[in-house]
Amino acid sequence: MLVEIEMMRELSWSPFPIARIDTPIGRTAVPWRGAPDAPLGRHRVEWTIDTDITWGLTAKPADETGPAILAGGHCVILRGHLRLDPDGVGVLDLSGSSILLEFDELLPQTLTAPGFRSTSPTKTSICIHTSSEPVHTPWPAVR
Repeated sequence: MLVEIEMMRELSWSPFPIARIDTPIGRTAVPWRGAPDAPLGRHRVEWTIDTDITWGLTAKPADETGPAILAGGHCVILRGHLRLDPDGVGVLDLSGSSILLEFDELLPQTLTAPGFRSTSPTKTSICIHTSSEPVHTPWPAVR
């Protein structure tokens, strides 16, 4: 996913610097596990969620439609289309970028129906890091 890193700062609750990011589908702040000397600006990143997702607690049907990345106090809200791989791993599609989700239990059959789903992992369990993909893409106009 292409993001604009607007600011980085150290906070006591995180062993990693916190990056304030802007994306075509929203803004938030997340721990940065990329190069410590990464410059501000555009970066292609991958998302990592280091916790199992619980349906009904940290994942649910979305109240609104459309992909989004939002700040949610103690968590980051990610809203997109959710599909399940044959091995049961969830893949959340955020406007063309995918985030893998490990669920701690079998999911309801209703997830096969179309619609937006949201997940809200805590800020201590989610991070971004640089992708190996180069940044040659113009900023998409999704908002």
